Parts: sequence; C-alpha cells; structure tokens
Amino acid sequence: METREKILEFLFSTDNGDDFIEWLHSLPPLEQVDVLNEYRAIVSEANPDPDNPALRAKLAEIETLTNAYQDAHLSAEVIQLKADVAQAEYEKAALEVINALEATKRFLREGIENNDPRAAEMIDYAQFIMDNEKQLGLYDPDEWAWFENR
Repeated sequence: METREKILEFLFSTDNGDDFIEWLHSLPPLEQVDVLNEYRAIVSEANPDPDNPALRAKLAEIETLTNAYQDAHLSAEVIQLKADVAQAEYEKAALEVINALEATKRFLREGIENNDPRAAEMIDYAQFIMDNEKQLGLYDPDEWAWFENR
C-alpha cells in the first residue's frame, strides 16, 4: 500500500512529474515495473469514463511500455546470471589448469631429483614449462631454484 500512497502523493502534487520520475529511477528496475503497473491501475480506477478511447489508448500504451521495460530488465538479469555462471566456470577451469600444472611440476621435480629413468625427458619438459612461465610473466625464481641450481 505504501507504493500506492506514494504514487497518489505524486499525482496530486503540483510539480510537473519530474519528482515522480526521479523517485521511479531511484528504485530497483523490477520495483519500477511494479510502480508503473500500480500507476496504470490507479489511473484506470480513477477514470470516470471507462469507454473513453483516448484514455484506453493511453492505458494500453502504459501497459505496453511497462511490459517492454520489464522484459528488458528481466533479459538483462538473465544475461547477468549467465555471465556470472560463465565467470564461475572460467575460474573453476583456471583453477583446474593451475592445479594440474602444479601437480605436473611436482611430478617432474620428483622424477628429476630421484633419477627416474625418464629424467632426461622430464628435464626437457621442465625447461619448456619454465621458459613458458618466463614468457608469460608467471615465472617465480624461488619456485624453480631447485631446477636451475641442479
């Protein structure tokens, strides 16, 4: 009922509607839709001549604009939710890659330090990873000290 009273307050005020528009824009988007629907209902209820074609056309226009506005904001919310899901999936995948790379580096270090029969290939692969980390700006000399000082 608070919304209805606020709308009536604006309708009976002497300003040119700027305060109403300013208040409307201060609300969250879907609440704005509720206000516009309530506004349409108030105007419809207050109409002394329900068969007035000009008023019916204006009410239909308000309803069309309100529905379009609501659809636009719902679409924006859906897009934002999809973006949030995509971001979460990206972060999960990035973490999996980081974890796999760390596990690979541990495996290579253990193999090289324990003279695994494939140590020569492991050295080449470790060198490849280290070089790529340098190129990408991800190189941490402390992390590779064991390899460079062997």
